[in-house]
Amino acid sequence: MADIFFGAIFLFIGVAACTIAGLRRRSGTRIFAWLGIWSALYGASQLSQSQAFVAALPLSLRISAPYARDVITFLAVFPSAFSFRELSLGKLRSLLQIFIFVELAIGAAGSALFLIAGSSARLMSYDQLFRAGMLVVLTIVVALPRLSSRYLVLPDRSVLAIGTLVFTMEALYNSLSQTIGYGTARILDDLGFAFLLFSLAYVALQLVLAKRASVVLGRKGALGRPRDPETDPPVQRSRAQKRPHQHRIPSDDGCGGRLLRVPSCRSGPGGVF
Repeated sequence: MADIFFGAIFLFIGVAACTIAGLRRRSGTRIFAWLGIWSALYGASQLSQSQAFVAALPLSLRISAPYARDVITFLAVFPSAFSFRELSLGKLRSLLQIFIFVELAIGAAGSALFLIAGSSARLMSYDQLFRAGMLVVLTIVVALPRLSSRYLVLPDRSVLAIGTLVFTMEALYNSLSQTIGYGTARILDDLGFAFLLFSLAYVALQLVLAKRASVVLGRKGALGRPRDPETDPPVQRSRAQKRPHQHRIPSDDGCGGRLLRVPSCRSGPGGVF
């Protein structure tokens, strides 16, 4: 029942995050779409591992459940890599792009081996080691302040560092337990993934709020500061504004009431000459 409970929760969170990201469609919300896809795939994977849930499916879906589980496990690495890519800079961003391309190549090779030989377990074991190595690299970058400030865009490093460390420790513990033949509770996988997912969402939300605050402050500064004639564009005035006010007064030179045009300096109805 735990698989159904946590699987449904992660699936709902993923669908909700993708929906919100699709409705907003602003810069900075793309990471929420990747996190939503990642959460939805993890939830679907947990549901596919529940015997009670699989037994309630139609026969056609019940037969394809084991294959769907393997496909979901392979696809889940891509939204996770793209999520970290949205927060990365420089060489780490390039490394994540190389990681994505290598995973695509491994997936194509694994599919070919499965169709030819009927199994790709050996290749997938190497793929697990490759993923574990990338996870260790990300954990080191997030944990060390010097590397984090250089290769990541993080308003607050501590939250993501805690989530990444918890997830990495749980993953290593799970791998070592399976190696020595000791089973672990699946709820540990769910808790480790939840720590990492919500820490990434927290950091992404901070980035969106910081970007929005900087835009608002920039607009206020542009409206409130005095005009700089060297950097600001010239002010376009209308023809009526350029022409000064002119008034006619009687002349006193004895020319029979001839009128003279005198420019006025008044600024309004109550102005003076």
